[in-house]
Amino acid sequence: MCNWIIDSGATDHISSSLTNFISYKEIQPIVVNLPNGTKVTATCAGTVKFHTNFILKDVLYIPNFAYNLISIYRLISDLKCKIEFASNFCLIQDQKTAEKIGIARCSDGLYVLDSHNVGVNIVVPSNTVCKNNLWHIRFGHLFANRLSVMKDKHCYIQYKNFDDCAVCHMAKQKKLPFPNSFSHADRSFDLIHVDIWGPCSYSSLDGDRYFLTIVDDCTRFTWIYLMKNKAETRVHLVNFVAYIKTQFSKTIKIIRSDNGPEFNMINFFNTEGIVHQTSCVETPEQNGIVERKHQHILNVTRALIFQANIPMSFWNYAVIYAVFLINHIPTPISK
Repeated sequence: MCNWIIDSGATDHISSSLTNFISYKEIQPIVVNLPNGTKVTATCAGTVKFHTNFILKDVLYIPNFAYNLISIYRLISDLKCKIEFASNFCLIQDQKTAEKIGIARCSDGLYVLDSHNVGVNIVVPSNTVCKNNLWHIRFGHLFANRLSVMKDKHCYIQYKNFDDCAVCHMAKQKKLPFPNSFSHADRSFDLIHVDIWGPCSYSSLDGDRYFLTIVDDCTRFTWIYLMKNKAETRVHLVNFVAYIKTQFSKTIKIIRSDNGPEFNMINFFNTEGIVHQTSCVETPEQNGIVERKHQHILNVTRALIFQANIPMSFWNYAVIYAVFLINHIPTPISK
């Protein structure tokens, strides 16, 4: 497959050879206006595939055309991507994940896509970093402020602005921020969050290595159940539902957890009329209420243990006291 030019002036993708297509069909003739004022007609259109993440659709076939063109407008619209231009290359990235799906090198003033350099986790060409930034490369793409310190001590270290260093963008990119949620259930026990922490590297005096955390979404009141293993989870959860029904005359409507098999209690939830909500796989942020509660509990627990200078085998008692403190110290609720 020959090279393709990234064109901001083209309203459609254009190919000059049918060998570029994986499929094509005849269409109603479309007249294409060229920059020199002439007109050509396209009678076929099809699909061009560079990679599973990089597919061009409705590409016009114009046999007497001199170039293959990729329309920036159509590319951004169809692939939901973003394009970043630098002096000697441009990056095509997924809009949500920022994964690199294509690189076009600058050649004679044109950005030319190399079809062999397309796909997720592609390797950025080594010549994309200015030779004057050799020390930036040698030091593992060190930040400018750190290089400045090195330059003050060693005069032979030179560098220039490397904001367009593609390797830095690939190596140092972080996970995209997850939107915060400030919603609260209107009534107690309408929604509860559950999760398991453990195993602890230290077994307690009673043999506990895990604890089950239950948080009410409305009040943020917290219950914990110490466990020797995860198999005890279902018994504690069943007992908790009965406890709420008896002691508070309330029924739990929704239980939210991760996808742990310990919470796979379909028959029980159906019998009690409880809706079981699970977070997406590898997305703990969706179960963030109880995840943050774990962090709070453990922070207080460690502080109690370190302050009292007691052995880590007493961690289970420290956890219980930490939860007691957390439940009885008022916490502001965002509105």
